[in-house]
Amino acid sequence: MPEEKPDQLVSLVGKLALSKKAEKVISIDVRGLTSITDWFLICSANTEIQVKAIADAIRNGTPDKPWRSEGYENQQW
Repeated sequence: MPEEKPDQLVSLVGKLALSKKAEKVISIDVRGLTSITDWFLICSANTEIQVKAIADAIRNGTPDKPWRSEGYENQQW
């Protein structure tokens, strides 16, 4: 699978979050502000089950997997 550009990846992640009824989805361009990442995507959900569904959709729907994930076990970020 070809490597996705950061703009394409944040768009995909946003769509995946919305597919699981995420609310208040916002992407923040932090290029030039930090070397850690190019984008932050923030969203909210009403229940822990919905948070897990959003996280699972993003994990399963993107080609790259995170080096580390924090808060997944108890759906608290």
